Amino acid sequence: MRPLVVGTNVVVSGIVGSDTRRPPQRLLDAMLRCDVRFALSLELLTEWRAILERPKSLRLHGLNGTQIADVLTTLVLNAEMHSPPRCKFNPTDPCDQMLMDLVVFLPDSVLITGDKALLQCVQAAGCQAWTPRQWLEAEEP
Repeated sequence: MRPLVVGTNVVVSGIVGSDTRRPPQRLLDAMLRCDVRFALSLELLTEWRAILERPKSLRLHGLNGTQIADVLTTLVLNAEMHSPPRCKFNPTDPCDQMLMDLVVFLPDSVLITGDKALLQCVQAAGCQAWTPRQWLEAEEP
């Protein structure tokens, strides 16, 4: 099983969404149950927390600080933690550099993101990138 590198937009969508049949929710549930391999860096974890704690996100998902910490702790315990060096590829959005660094550092990994520009950038760098729907279609028998 190839490790996944999961973008912040997918994690937030997985937490905010209420339809458990949608790909982001299915992926987040699999991550929380430790049913998929996924890689994480401290920098990416920090971004997940910062986005989940924004006032707009708090209104959407309704979790309090303790609940957010519980979800993130479970994800950290289930993740493969890495400290990748900065890679030579630069995504269009500098905030995506941490994802690019991680997916390049782990050449057998697959980035999961809904960001079309990032998908193209990662694929141009010779790495694998899928949307959450593509991941779900690959996982279903």
